[in-house]
Amino acid sequence: PIVCYYSGLGRPFTVEEGALSSERHWINRAWTLQENREQSIVAGVTDYSPPFPPEELSDDTEVGRFALQLATLPWEHPTNIFLALRAMQKRSSVNPVDKIAGLAYILQCNPLPVYKIDETAEEAWTRLVENLPDRYRGDLLFLYPTPGDGMLNWAPSWRQILENELPKGAGVYVSQEVTYNREGPYYRYRGYVIQKCWIRGFHEVPKAASAKRGSKRVGQMVIEPDTPGSKPISFEMIASHGVLIPEGRYMLISGTGYLEFWVVAKDKPKVLAGGGLLVEKVSVLEPGSRAVEGAIKKTNRGRKMLVLFH
Repeated sequence: PIVCYYSGLGRPFTVEEGALSSERHWINRAWTLQENREQSIVAGVTDYSPPFPPEELSDDTEVGRFALQLATLPWEHPTNIFLALRAMQKRSSVNPVDKIAGLAYILQCNPLPVYKIDETAEEAWTRLVENLPDRYRGDLLFLYPTPGDGMLNWAPSWRQILENELPKGAGVYVSQEVTYNREGPYYRYRGYVIQKCWIRGFHEVPKAASAKRGSKRVGQMVIEPDTPGSKPISFEMIASHGVLIPEGRYMLISGTGYLEFWVVAKDKPKVLAGGGLLVEKVSVLEPGSRAVEGAIKKTNRGRKMLVLFH
């Protein structure tokens, strides 16, 4: 267990009205996210402290709201990286790189990146990504719906993480490993690749689409014939995001087990001398159903390949 002074080191535990809106409160500080544990001891409890946790979790009181926020925070080594990124997104720090450094322990980076107060947030984030466990890089590759606009194409920039709505990590376990080759320097993934696929139906927002955030869009993946006289094969795909994907031909990349998550990449990858394809990410999709996953695999149109990202 870890002992937490939620009201300040050595101070009595209180949750006064309006306290949670302060940038200085424990719940809003970048460095304190790594202190959250499944078993925590509330320090500074006095006769005047409110009962904690309250008997009922409710947002009707300030102490109830605090308990609810604590209950939603990730513990160390969360099942999905976006649980930690969403928790850090709105927290406050004196130095912008503090928010990135505050993620290193909770995400079990090995080694822990050296803290450099004078580097940019984008540089600090790129170094953090280099030291992440492989499966957290898999979350970034297969769940974030747009190319990165920073130092990496396949993963979001730190600006995108702070300013954009992030995928919901709760209940999502991608379990795909993206490794880092420091000599390349490329990020490597060995997955199930289908080339010469047409993506249709995601190039515009459907007129009847629900305005509700997170509503899914339905489109098609059409695999071109692989032999003369054979027919193209079409499958229903869904987008759990609002990013538009121009209609056209792409290369699609998924896992080697379940084909539950797909990366849409540009059609003509660069073939590297040492082997592998250097690809450029466009977006992400999911199959319309588990039946679609199995049907795609039965076509035998894909093969296991080493792909590299920059």
